[in-house]
Amino acid sequence: RRSCRIGAAPGKPLTGWEPTPTEVLEALHSLYDDRVKPLGRIIIKRLHERSRSTTEAEALPKPKIDARYLRRLCERLQEVFLEPALGREFAVVFKHRRSAFVDITSPIDPYPAEFWDQVGAYLEGLDGEAALFPCCRYECASELLVRDLPFLAGKCLGEVLHIVQLATSERKLLGYTAGHMVPYEHCDERRKAQNAVKGLPSPAEQEEEDHDALPIASWAEIRDGLRFLLMDSKKPAPGAMAVASVKPRFRADLRIQLSDTALGHAKIADLLQDARLADVCSLSDDHSYVRMVEQPRSAAARARQIPEQPRPPPPPREVQAQGAWQLSARSCAAGEGRGSPATHRPGHCTPAASSK
Repeated sequence: RRSCRIGAAPGKPLTGWEPTPTEVLEALHSLYDDRVKPLGRIIIKRLHERSRSTTEAEALPKPKIDARYLRRLCERLQEVFLEPALGREFAVVFKHRRSAFVDITSPIDPYPAEFWDQVGAYLEGLDGEAALFPCCRYECASELLVRDLPFLAGKCLGEVLHIVQLATSERKLLGYTAGHMVPYEHCDERRKAQNAVKGLPSPAEQEEEDHDALPIASWAEIRDGLRFLLMDSKKPAPGAMAVASVKPRFRADLRIQLSDTALGHAKIADLLQDARLADVCSLSDDHSYVRMVEQPRSAAARARQIPEQPRPPPPPREVQAQGAWQLSARSCAAGEGRGSPATHRPGHCTPAASSK
């Protein structure tokens, strides 16, 4: 393992593990073999896996790899180039090796119904520790492959990653609870869906309500509360705020509990898209933040506007002519004072006759 930072000053204390170019290239080739696109965070996971392949290494704490170091190192490798990905993420691609990556985020399901029946039967039969999978999709897929399941025989890691994605999003066979991925029967989302049908707060919200003694917000209070919070919010933009902060802001700022399940929705994003809030707020395309809807002004509001003050009318023509005559007279008088002979021109005064 490499133990010196690229561009680091001599004698500077080092932290974490800085893999060598050879280790990074070997990790990239292994991800190509698994049909997994080498994103920066996936490369770090693969480097950890390869470094802990021995029993001695498994007993040691997982070394930390700096993503910035990894990116700088990959930029210097002649065999690869970097592609931009979502957010600050990046992908590392070989220049002269063909790729066959699986699109693990695709909603298209290429697997037959019999396959999903086998997956569902296996997950329903799990209990205790066996029903707890890592929360990360990559690590969950790796765990499923390690279990050597018959219905996953012959499938690569990229395909299993796609299966895990479909099982959580489309098939509702997996869900999340307490930092783990679990069979859907035991996940928080299912319990929330059941409470939404009954119009009850979720278990977590019930505990918070008992602890803080906060009332559950009604639709009218949600409408007023959202308008107030969005008008006051400046991040990520004026009149917008993150969806994840909506419930905490209701508790902290308004002292009421916003419960999506008590109002018939399993998710806060579904509640914010309810037709009863259509004139109050709207969600971003990725459902990450909520923004305020501009309210059209009524006719009465427009009538209450202060009208623009009219400009004063121009003076009459005779007033304009008199002003011009006076200005011309002053000019002529000034010319005589300087000894300049005055001549008669249209629009100017006629000088007084000299005495004979």
